[in-house]
Amino acid sequence: MSNYGHLCSGPEESICLAYLIPHSISELTTILEDPAYEFLNSTLDGEDFLCVGKFGQSSQNTSCLMFASQRMLQYMSLPDSPVLEVLSDANFCVPVVLDGRQLRNICTIRRNHVIVLVRFLMQSKSEVCYKVCLEALKVIVPDFKPRTVMYDFESAQCNAWETVYPLATLSGCLFHRSKVSWCDKTYVISVLAVLQFLVKKPYIVAIALHAQELGLVPLIRANETVDSIVCSLCALALLPVDSLVTGLECISNRCYEEGLFDTMEPMLNYMLRTWFQQDCMRRLSVYGCADRTSNACESANATFASACGTKKPSVYTFLCKFII
Repeated sequence: MSNYGHLCSGPEESICLAYLIPHSISELTTILEDPAYEFLNSTLDGEDFLCVGKFGQSSQNTSCLMFASQRMLQYMSLPDSPVLEVLSDANFCVPVVLDGRQLRNICTIRRNHVIVLVRFLMQSKSEVCYKVCLEALKVIVPDFKPRTVMYDFESAQCNAWETVYPLATLSGCLFHRSKVSWCDKTYVISVLAVLQFLVKKPYIVAIALHAQELGLVPLIRANETVDSIVCSLCALALLPVDSLVTGLECISNRCYEEGLFDTMEPMLNYMLRTWFQQDCMRRLSVYGCADRTSNACESANATFASACGTKKPSVYTFLCKFII
Protein backbone atom coordinates (compact mmCIF):
# COMPACT_ATOMS: atom_id res chain seq x y z
CA MET A 1 0.00 0.00 0.00
CA SER A 2 1.22 3.49 -0.81
CA ASN A 3 0.69 6.84 0.87
CA TYR A 4 -2.78 8.18 0.21
CA GLY A 5 -1.72 11.62 -1.02
CA HIS A 6 -4.21 14.19 -2.28
CA LEU A 7 -6.70 11.83 -3.88
CA CYS A 8 -9.90 13.10 -2.36
CA SER A 9 -11.40 16.36 -1.25
CA GLY A 10 -14.25 17.65 0.86
CA PRO A 11 -15.19 16.43 4.35
CA GLU A 12 -13.26 13.20 3.87
CA GLU A 13 -9.96 14.90 3.01
CA SER A 14 -8.77 15.22 6.61
CA ILE A 15 -9.35 11.49 7.04
CA CYS A 16 -7.82 10.54 3.71
CA LEU A 17 -4.53 12.36 4.10
CA ALA A 18 -3.66 10.52 7.30
CA TYR A 19 -4.05 6.95 6.08
CA LEU A 20 -2.90 4.46 3.53
CA ILE A 21 -4.62 3.55 0.29
CA PRO A 22 -5.60 -0.12 -0.07
CA HIS A 23 -5.14 -1.50 -3.57
CA SER A 24 -7.10 -4.71 -3.14
CA ILE A 25 -9.93 -6.20 -1.15
CA SER A 26 -7.36 -7.98 1.00
CA GLU A 27 -5.59 -4.74 1.86
CA LEU A 28 -8.88 -3.02 2.64
CA THR A 29 -9.75 -5.90 4.97
CA THR A 30 -6.43 -5.47 6.77
CA ILE A 31 -7.20 -1.80 7.41
CA LEU A 32 -10.75 -2.44 8.61
CA GLU A 33 -9.64 -5.20 10.97
CA ASP A 34 -6.91 -3.00 12.50
CA PRO A 35 -8.08 -1.67 15.91
CA ALA A 36 -6.38 1.64 15.08
CA TYR A 37 -8.93 2.20 12.32
CA GLU A 38 -12.02 0.82 14.01
CA PHE A 39 -13.81 4.16 13.55
CA LEU A 40 -13.87 3.38 9.81
CA ASN A 41 -15.73 0.19 10.59
CA SER A 42 -18.20 1.39 13.20
CA THR A 43 -21.89 2.13 12.96
CA LEU A 44 -23.22 5.65 13.51
CA ASP A 45 -23.94 4.99 17.18
CA GLY A 46 -20.51 3.44 17.71
CA GLU A 47 -22.11 0.32 19.18
CA ASP A 48 -21.47 -2.08 16.33
CA PHE A 49 -19.12 -2.93 13.47
CA LEU A 50 -19.89 -3.58 9.83
CA CYS A 51 -16.97 -5.54 8.38
CA VAL A 52 -17.75 -9.21 8.90
CA GLY A 53 -14.67 -10.48 7.07
CA LYS A 54 -13.04 -11.48 3.81
CA PHE A 55 -13.81 -14.73 2.03
CA GLY A 56 -12.50 -16.44 -1.09
CA GLN A 57 -9.09 -16.22 -2.74
CA SER A 58 -7.69 -13.25 -4.66
CA SER A 59 -5.57 -15.59 -6.78
CA GLN A 60 -8.75 -17.36 -7.92
CA ASN A 61 -10.64 -14.10 -8.51
CA THR A 62 -13.20 -15.08 -5.86
CA SER A 63 -12.30 -12.63 -3.11
CA CYS A 64 -15.20 -10.85 -1.41
CA LEU A 65 -15.60 -8.61 1.63
CA MET A 66 -18.79 -8.98 3.63
CA PHE A 67 -20.44 -6.03 5.38
CA ALA A 68 -23.29 -6.36 7.89
CA SER A 69 -23.83 -5.18 11.45
CA GLN A 70 -24.09 -7.81 14.16
CA ARG A 71 -27.56 -6.51 14.97
CA MET A 72 -28.64 -7.05 11.38
CA LEU A 73 -27.23 -10.58 11.40
CA GLN A 74 -29.18 -11.27 14.59
CA TYR A 75 -32.30 -9.85 12.96
CA MET A 76 -31.84 -12.29 10.08
CA SER A 77 -31.48 -15.13 12.60
CA LEU A 78 -34.67 -14.57 14.59
CA PRO A 79 -36.67 -17.80 15.19
CA ASP A 80 -39.70 -16.37 13.39
CA SER A 81 -37.61 -14.27 11.05
CA PRO A 82 -39.50 -11.62 9.10
CA VAL A 83 -36.74 -11.85 6.50
CA LEU A 84 -38.36 -14.41 4.21
CA GLU A 85 -38.40 -12.42 0.97
CA VAL A 86 -35.16 -10.85 -0.18
CA LEU A 87 -34.00 -8.89 -3.22
CA SER A 88 -30.53 -8.85 -4.70
CA ASP A 89 -28.97 -6.21 -6.94
CA ALA A 90 -25.53 -4.77 -7.66
CA ASN A 91 -24.02 -1.31 -7.33
CA PHE A 92 -20.96 -0.53 -9.45
CA CYS A 93 -19.95 2.53 -7.43
CA VAL A 94 -16.64 0.94 -6.40
CA PRO A 95 -13.20 2.61 -5.98
CA VAL A 96 -10.98 2.15 -9.03
CA VAL A 97 -7.92 1.28 -6.93
CA LEU A 98 -9.61 -1.77 -5.44
CA ASP A 99 -9.83 -5.00 -7.41
CA GLY A 100 -13.60 -5.12 -6.90
CA ARG A 101 -16.15 -5.42 -9.71
CA GLN A 102 -19.33 -4.64 -7.80
CA LEU A 103 -21.00 -4.04 -4.46
CA ARG A 104 -23.75 -6.64 -4.21
CA ASN A 105 -26.66 -5.80 -1.89
CA ILE A 106 -29.15 -8.21 -0.38
CA CYS A 107 -32.20 -6.29 0.83
CA THR A 108 -35.64 -6.85 2.24
CA ILE A 109 -38.70 -4.65 2.70
CA ARG A 110 -39.98 -4.12 6.22
CA ARG A 111 -43.04 -1.95 6.84
CA ASN A 112 -42.60 -0.24 3.47
CA HIS A 113 -38.95 0.57 4.18
CA VAL A 114 -35.95 -0.81 2.31
CA ILE A 115 -33.52 -2.56 4.62
CA VAL A 116 -30.05 -3.48 3.36
CA LEU A 117 -29.31 -6.73 5.16
CA VAL A 118 -25.83 -7.46 3.89
CA ARG A 119 -23.41 -6.18 1.24
CA PHE A 120 -20.57 -7.92 -0.55
CA LEU A 121 -17.69 -6.14 -2.24
CA MET A 122 -16.93 -8.72 -4.92
CA GLN A 123 -13.74 -9.21 -6.91
CA SER A 124 -15.61 -10.71 -9.86
CA LYS A 125 -19.09 -11.57 -11.13
CA SER A 126 -18.33 -15.25 -11.65
CA GLU A 127 -20.59 -18.00 -10.41
CA VAL A 128 -17.84 -19.22 -8.11
CA CYS A 129 -17.49 -15.78 -6.53
CA TYR A 130 -21.25 -15.61 -5.97
CA LYS A 131 -21.12 -19.02 -4.32
CA VAL A 132 -18.32 -17.86 -2.03
CA CYS A 133 -20.47 -14.91 -0.94
CA LEU A 134 -23.59 -16.94 -0.29
CA GLU A 135 -21.74 -19.79 1.39
CA ALA A 136 -20.11 -17.25 3.71
CA LEU A 137 -23.54 -15.83 4.48
CA LYS A 138 -24.85 -19.31 5.23
CA VAL A 139 -21.98 -20.00 7.62
CA ILE A 140 -22.27 -16.64 9.39
CA VAL A 141 -26.09 -16.75 9.58
CA PRO A 142 -27.07 -20.44 9.49
CA ASP A 143 -30.66 -19.66 10.51
CA PHE A 144 -31.19 -17.32 7.56
CA LYS A 145 -33.52 -19.26 5.26
CA PRO A 146 -35.07 -17.01 2.60
CA ARG A 147 -38.34 -18.20 1.12
CA THR A 148 -38.12 -16.15 -2.08
CA VAL A 149 -35.26 -14.37 -3.83
CA MET A 150 -35.79 -11.64 -6.45
CA TYR A 151 -32.60 -11.08 -8.43
CA ASP A 152 -31.41 -9.33 -11.59
CA PHE A 153 -31.71 -12.37 -13.87
CA GLU A 154 -28.01 -13.10 -14.03
CA SER A 155 -27.28 -16.78 -14.63
CA ALA A 156 -24.13 -16.86 -12.48
CA GLN A 157 -25.97 -15.42 -9.51
CA CYS A 158 -29.03 -17.59 -10.10
CA ASN A 159 -26.98 -20.78 -10.15
CA ALA A 160 -25.25 -19.76 -6.93
CA TRP A 161 -28.54 -19.10 -5.14
CA GLU A 162 -29.91 -22.45 -6.33
CA THR A 163 -26.82 -24.26 -5.08
CA VAL A 164 -26.52 -22.61 -1.67
CA TYR A 165 -30.21 -22.03 -0.92
CA PRO A 166 -31.99 -24.80 -2.87
CA LEU A 167 -35.28 -24.39 -0.97
CA ALA A 168 -35.69 -20.73 -1.93
CA THR A 169 -38.00 -19.83 -4.82
CA LEU A 170 -36.11 -17.72 -7.35
CA SER A 171 -37.64 -15.13 -9.63
CA GLY A 172 -35.96 -12.77 -12.07
CA CYS A 173 -36.69 -9.08 -11.73
CA LEU A 174 -39.43 -8.01 -14.12
CA PHE A 175 -37.39 -4.93 -15.07
CA HIS A 176 -34.02 -6.62 -15.64
CA ARG A 177 -35.59 -9.46 -17.55
CA SER A 178 -36.98 -6.89 -19.94
CA LYS A 179 -33.53 -5.49 -20.61
CA VAL A 180 -32.48 -8.77 -22.15
CA SER A 181 -35.22 -8.70 -24.79
CA TRP A 182 -38.28 -3.81 -28.74
CA CYS A 183 -36.71 -0.72 -27.68
CA ASP A 184 -37.42 2.62 -29.11
CA LYS A 185 -37.60 5.08 -26.24
CA THR A 186 -40.80 6.75 -27.44
CA TYR A 187 -42.49 3.42 -28.03
CA VAL A 188 -41.43 2.00 -24.68
CA ILE A 189 -42.93 5.03 -22.97
CA SER A 190 -46.24 4.46 -24.79
CA VAL A 191 -46.30 0.82 -23.70
CA LEU A 192 -45.39 1.79 -20.15
CA ALA A 193 -48.47 4.01 -20.13
CA VAL A 194 -50.57 0.96 -21.00
CA LEU A 195 -48.91 -1.36 -18.51
CA GLN A 196 -48.06 1.01 -15.68
CA PHE A 197 -50.61 -0.71 -13.46
CA LEU A 198 -48.44 -3.84 -13.57
CA VAL A 199 -45.04 -2.62 -12.45
CA LYS A 200 -43.06 0.59 -12.31
CA LYS A 201 -40.33 -0.73 -14.61
CA PRO A 202 -41.76 -3.70 -16.52
CA TYR A 203 -39.81 -6.41 -18.26
CA ILE A 204 -41.21 -5.22 -21.57
CA VAL A 205 -37.92 -3.43 -22.23
CA ALA A 206 -36.36 -6.80 -23.01
CA ILE A 207 -39.06 -7.82 -25.41
CA ALA A 208 -38.96 -4.28 -26.80
CA LEU A 209 -35.27 -4.54 -27.59
CA HIS A 210 -35.74 -7.80 -29.45
CA ALA A 211 -38.75 -6.47 -31.38
CA GLN A 212 -36.60 -3.57 -32.48
CA GLU A 213 -33.89 -5.99 -33.63
CA LEU A 214 -36.55 -7.75 -35.72
CA GLY A 215 -37.67 -4.43 -37.25
CA LEU A 216 -41.16 -4.66 -35.76
CA VAL A 217 -41.36 -1.22 -34.15
CA PRO A 218 -42.88 0.59 -37.19
CA LEU A 219 -45.50 -2.16 -37.52
CA ILE A 220 -46.24 -2.05 -33.80
CA ARG A 221 -46.85 1.67 -34.03
CA ALA A 222 -49.06 1.35 -37.12
CA ASN A 223 -51.03 -1.78 -36.25
CA GLU A 224 -53.00 -1.92 -33.00
CA THR A 225 -53.37 -5.69 -33.24
CA VAL A 226 -49.61 -6.24 -33.42
CA ASP A 227 -49.21 -3.79 -30.55
CA SER A 228 -51.75 -5.75 -28.51
CA ILE A 229 -50.05 -9.08 -29.27
CA VAL A 230 -46.66 -7.81 -28.16
CA CYS A 231 -48.17 -6.33 -25.01
CA SER A 232 -49.66 -9.76 -24.32
CA LEU A 233 -46.18 -11.26 -24.61
CA CYS A 234 -45.01 -8.70 -22.06
CA ALA A 235 -47.71 -9.80 -19.63
CA LEU A 236 -46.86 -13.53 -19.79
CA ALA A 237 -44.58 -13.25 -16.75
CA LEU A 238 -47.61 -12.36 -14.64
CA LEU A 239 -49.11 -15.83 -15.18
CA PRO A 240 -48.53 -18.79 -12.83
CA VAL A 241 -45.73 -21.08 -13.99
CA ASP A 242 -48.10 -23.87 -15.00
CA SER A 243 -50.09 -21.43 -17.18
CA LEU A 244 -47.17 -19.97 -19.13
CA VAL A 245 -47.26 -22.47 -22.00
CA THR A 246 -51.04 -22.12 -22.30
CA GLY A 247 -50.64 -18.35 -22.34
CA LEU A 248 -48.09 -18.47 -25.15
CA GLU A 249 -50.28 -20.91 -27.10
CA CYS A 250 -53.23 -18.48 -26.81
CA ILE A 251 -51.08 -15.67 -28.19
CA SER A 252 -49.82 -17.92 -31.00
CA ASN A 253 -53.41 -18.90 -31.89
CA ARG A 254 -54.39 -15.25 -31.98
CA CYS A 255 -51.56 -14.58 -34.44
CA TYR A 256 -53.04 -17.29 -36.71
CA GLU A 257 -56.55 -15.89 -36.39
CA GLU A 258 -55.38 -12.36 -37.22
CA GLY A 259 -53.29 -13.55 -40.19
CA LEU A 260 -50.11 -12.34 -38.49
CA PHE A 261 -48.35 -15.60 -37.72
CA ASP A 262 -45.64 -15.24 -40.38
CA THR A 263 -44.94 -11.72 -39.13
CA MET A 264 -44.82 -12.70 -35.46
CA GLU A 265 -43.19 -16.12 -35.83
CA PRO A 266 -39.63 -14.80 -35.20
CA MET A 267 -40.86 -13.13 -32.01
CA LEU A 268 -42.67 -16.26 -30.87
CA ASN A 269 -39.57 -18.34 -31.59
CA TYR A 270 -37.54 -15.88 -29.51
CA MET A 271 -39.92 -16.36 -26.59
CA LEU A 272 -39.63 -20.14 -26.87
CA ARG A 273 -35.87 -20.07 -27.26
CA THR A 274 -35.12 -17.51 -24.55
CA TRP A 275 -37.83 -17.71 -21.90
CA PHE A 276 -39.56 -21.07 -22.30
CA GLN A 277 -36.63 -23.38 -21.68
CA GLN A 278 -37.33 -25.59 -18.69
CA ASP A 279 -34.66 -24.08 -16.45
CA CYS A 280 -35.90 -20.57 -17.19
CA MET A 281 -39.67 -20.97 -17.04
CA ARG A 282 -39.83 -21.54 -13.30
CA ARG A 283 -37.98 -18.25 -12.80
CA LEU A 284 -39.94 -16.35 -15.44
CA SER A 285 -43.20 -16.06 -13.52
CA VAL A 286 -43.63 -13.34 -10.91
CA TYR A 287 -47.16 -14.52 -10.13
CA GLY A 288 -47.84 -14.23 -6.42
CA CYS A 289 -44.56 -12.41 -5.71
CA ALA A 290 -44.85 -9.69 -3.10
CA ASP A 291 -42.40 -7.69 -5.20
CA ARG A 292 -42.21 -8.08 -8.96
CA THR A 293 -38.95 -6.15 -9.33
CA SER A 294 -35.77 -5.58 -7.35
CA ASN A 295 -36.44 -1.84 -7.43
CA ALA A 296 -36.06 -1.67 -3.66
CA CYS A 297 -32.42 -2.68 -4.08
CA GLU A 298 -32.12 -0.24 -6.96
CA SER A 299 -33.31 2.49 -4.60
CA ALA A 300 -30.67 1.58 -2.01
CA ASN A 301 -28.02 1.58 -4.74
CA ALA A 302 -29.13 4.99 -6.02
CA THR A 303 -29.03 6.44 -2.52
CA PHE A 304 -25.48 5.21 -1.99
CA ALA A 305 -24.30 6.40 -5.42
CA SER A 306 -25.83 9.82 -4.79
CA ALA A 307 -24.03 10.06 -1.45
CA CYS A 308 -20.70 9.20 -3.11
CA GLY A 309 -21.26 11.85 -5.77
CA THR A 310 -19.29 9.93 -8.39
CA LYS A 311 -19.35 6.55 -10.10
CA LYS A 312 -15.79 5.82 -8.97
CA PRO A 313 -15.27 7.26 -5.49
CA SER A 314 -11.96 7.24 -3.67
CA VAL A 315 -11.55 4.50 -1.08
CA TYR A 316 -12.17 6.74 1.90
CA THR A 317 -15.09 8.53 0.31
CA PHE A 318 -16.49 5.05 -0.25
CA LEU A 319 -15.91 4.18 3.41
CA CYS A 320 -17.23 7.48 4.77
CA LYS A 321 -20.44 7.22 2.76
CA PHE A 322 -20.88 3.50 3.28
CA ILE A 323 -19.27 2.34 6.51
CA ILE A 324 -19.32 5.25 8.90
